[in-house]
Amino acid sequence: MMMLCTGKGRLTYGAICHCQSAICTVDNRKRHQLTSVYVSLVSTREHDEIKIIIQGFKHDYGERHEIFSRNLKVYVILVGKSLLHISVDQEKYIFYVILVRFRGVTRSSKNCTLAFLEVLIARSSQVGYVLNVLISIEYACPQQEDEFLSPSSGRASKYRCAVHGLYWIRTSNPVYMWQKRHMLVQDGVCIEGQRDLMMYITNFYKNLFGHSQEVSISLSLDNVMKVTEEDAIGLITPVTMEELRNVVFDLKKNKSPGPDGMPGEFYIHFWDLIKHDLLDLINDFQRNSVNIDRLNFGVITLIPKTKDASQIQKFRPICLLNVSFKIITKVLMNRLNGTMAYIISKQQTAFLKNRFIMEGVVILHEVLNSIHQKKQSGILFKVDFEKAYDKVNWVFIYRMLKAKGFPDQWCDWIMKVVMGGKVAVKVNDQIGSFFKTHKGLRQGDPLSPLLFNLAAEALTLLVQRAEENSLIEGLGTNGDNKIAILQYADDTIFLINDKLDHAKNLKYILCLFEQLSGLKINFNKSEVFCFGEAKEKQDLYSNIFTCKVGSLPLKYLGIPIDQKRILNKDWKLAENKMEHKLGCWQGRLQSIGGRLILLNSTLSSVPMYMISFYRLPKGVQERIDYFRKRFLWQEDQGIRKYHLVNWPLVCSPRDQGGLGVLDLEAMNKAMLGKWIWRLENEEGWWQEIIYAKYCSDKPLSGLRLKAGSSHFWQGVMEVKDDFFSFCTKIVGNGEKTLFWEDSWLGGKPLAIQFPSLYGIVITKRITIADLNRKGIDCMKFRRDLHGDKLRDWRKIVNSWEGLNLVENCKDKLWWTLSKDGKFTVRSFYRALKLQQTSFPNKKIWKFRVPLKIRIFIWFFTKNKILTKDNLLKRGWRKGDNKCQFCDKVETVQHLFFDCPLARLIWNIIACALNVKPVLSRQDLFGSWIQSMDKFTKNLVIVGIAAVLWSIWKCRNKACFERKLPNDPIELVYLACNWVDSWAILQKQEASRRNLQLGTRLLKQVANDVFNSSHGWSGGIRRIGVG
Repeated sequence: MMMLCTGKGRLTYGAICHCQSAICTVDNRKRHQLTSVYVSLVSTREHDEIKIIIQGFKHDYGERHEIFSRNLKVYVILVGKSLLHISVDQEKYIFYVILVRFRGVTRSSKNCTLAFLEVLIARSSQVGYVLNVLISIEYACPQQEDEFLSPSSGRASKYRCAVHGLYWIRTSNPVYMWQKRHMLVQDGVCIEGQRDLMMYITNFYKNLFGHSQEVSISLSLDNVMKVTEEDAIGLITPVTMEELRNVVFDLKKNKSPGPDGMPGEFYIHFWDLIKHDLLDLINDFQRNSVNIDRLNFGVITLIPKTKDASQIQKFRPICLLNVSFKIITKVLMNRLNGTMAYIISKQQTAFLKNRFIMEGVVILHEVLNSIHQKKQSGILFKVDFEKAYDKVNWVFIYRMLKAKGFPDQWCDWIMKVVMGGKVAVKVNDQIGSFFKTHKGLRQGDPLSPLLFNLAAEALTLLVQRAEENSLIEGLGTNGDNKIAILQYADDTIFLINDKLDHAKNLKYILCLFEQLSGLKINFNKSEVFCFGEAKEKQDLYSNIFTCKVGSLPLKYLGIPIDQKRILNKDWKLAENKMEHKLGCWQGRLQSIGGRLILLNSTLSSVPMYMISFYRLPKGVQERIDYFRKRFLWQEDQGIRKYHLVNWPLVCSPRDQGGLGVLDLEAMNKAMLGKWIWRLENEEGWWQEIIYAKYCSDKPLSGLRLKAGSSHFWQGVMEVKDDFFSFCTKIVGNGEKTLFWEDSWLGGKPLAIQFPSLYGIVITKRITIADLNRKGIDCMKFRRDLHGDKLRDWRKIVNSWEGLNLVENCKDKLWWTLSKDGKFTVRSFYRALKLQQTSFPNKKIWKFRVPLKIRIFIWFFTKNKILTKDNLLKRGWRKGDNKCQFCDKVETVQHLFFDCPLARLIWNIIACALNVKPVLSRQDLFGSWIQSMDKFTKNLVIVGIAAVLWSIWKCRNKACFERKLPNDPIELVYLACNWVDSWAILQKQEASRRNLQLGTRLLKQVANDVFNSSHGWSGGIRRIGVG
């Protein structure tokens, strides 16, 4: 038996004894043994990690994957942070995970295990922290397990509960989780009871994943894009340790573990312990010397598509797979992803390298705009695939892999992963019987999206061949660029001209594709849109496709698209989402710090997707800001509250004096700027369409907005000038760089460097390439150059003569706001928000105190705290303006510095620190604090925050509860208590100790000052006297 312990924390002696006794009672002569116990600290921030590893007897028989599988079985226990007695930041959401696995445990060891768990629960509950437990214990007889954890035993609810806190966070939202349901409706018949529900749902998915129909037709796959020989060899090379490590450490944290209970964190935290076993397992799989079917099983979790789903078709089946199996498929996925972009048609934009979701939206938007501008006729057919992933024919996938030139060995690996699995359905927290599937791709397998793209490629191939044979004709932005199909996974759009025969041919193509791939079109949920003269025949088209007629705006991939500008009412979706969230949030139950975090993380992100494509209308922005203001200032209950600072200041960056709330207008510009960057620096299908429609051969920086441009392009052109002001051009062939108006020489455009020359030049919009062809002497001015103008022109000519153009090299942009020259939305946003002056007290955001205290200090520095003078300025007339502790007018300066009570406290602090007393706000964060060394300053800042907060809390108690402190020393002790409670937030142990020593010193000085032997008496120690 071996124990390794690292880190500063430690388990209690009793807990370790219980753990060891549970291990020692396992009968080592049994075949199934306790394999290992792991105890680890999992943190979302940087903290020392704790590992306690107790390794027991390990078998050396059987196949390698069996040994590996036994070693990785675990159960998970989440405990409160007090268990290990480690000082951690309360704002950092620390969780401790104890990973243990017992196999074939005896009845006596079971009792010891329970005792161990009860110690953990007791220690956690004593300090008020919630303990969630997930147990996975295997017995030789399953009935023992059922008896042990049966509801009647009382243990099930105590121990066998979901891990809400760390892994299954999303299931805490009832929108996303399968709530316990006692009834489903199918064809008017109610299915009730757990047994009937389980049987019905299991049979439904058995039929859904049943055998595919035999295919009586075949698709000629000659002359398709294939993988290169070099890529084919790379796909089947042995997996390296570095490659495996990248896959493991790329696993997302805080995700649900697989059916075996193993989370991704386990593989990351214990990488050094398991890496060789894991690599051997994958290499054995590649050599076909191991069968991974025992890892290849999943549990289907049903996610409701709608709020009140009552039919099984209204649930989306998500397959929860073991992380160990997903590591294998993720290795295969990474390799496959490197080749897919070269063998998949440009019409597909999903899950491929250098392609992203919005490309198809841009193309569709521009095509619809061109149809409107040119008054063309045509139809748009938006199809809905019925259970798309669940009906893919495996034989068809294999044929597509072979047709694309993948090696036989690679095809065998893919088919073993796809075909070798079993699934079970989880209904009301109970898992049904496992059954083998015969078709479909599991949603949850990293390989599934790429394999679906491979199947969908056949549809693109059929459409292209139909175009070549004039069976259908697409629509486009110009005569040469016709588009007939756009695909993003199962979201597919067809665009064809106004001919009934072509519509019939398209439906025939879809029927052929269904026969080949198993993917069936649900025509009842599909829509047809008619444009131009085709509107007169929309009923005919509707009958051909047996679908309904749709109306614009069309919603595609979450974006409303119209031929013209979308209206403010089309932004209602974002507004409704915000209103829905605010409907169930109560700002008054959150501190100002909590509201600020929710505002930035959740509310501000709601419109983000749409503002990355369209320019945000002013009216919509005001409406969204209304919801955000309402929540920040606690107006969610319909009660008007004071807005302490104006909204532009709230939306300013913190280092410029603001609260750092997202400015939607600036973020909208920054996100649209990314389109310009990708248009200039990348190549793709959507770039070709945009250049052909708007740019021709002209540089983008010199374009002017054309009449009739699409709504998307209008937004891009609005931010163009701001974008190019932060760019310089790296000149290649000079074709896309304007001589005068682009920044290619000296860091600024020549038009700005030499405005007098630019004002009289005749040819203002000439490119460097054109000037190189014509010669520098072709540059003409409206009058002769003399003096400074002549000297400036000669300077430009000298620089021009040193410029060498590279014919086959395109001009590129260099982003001046980043070191590597690459554009980032963050840098553009900050540049748009940049002001001339910086906030002098920006370091308050680095104070190691709770966020609400930092925000309070920020209000304090802005003189925005609601003292009575500020209330009177806002129209408050419910009382006088007198201080609660004296008869002077209450202002921020008076309350915190001039009031006798405040002066007394600052004098005590000055005495303790041996410095001068603080006299004002400017003094506090100015010369007074700056005179201290860095270490002392960081500690004193915490004390300052505590004093200010204590005075404010005492003032509010006097105002609203009519309770004055009996003694000024109470405020000193209150401030010291705040400091002691915030000491846990300091990074270094030395800082925590020094804060605690400081509070003791301050209390001692206060006691000395208030001691009667020093001239104080009970009478004059009363508040308001002296």
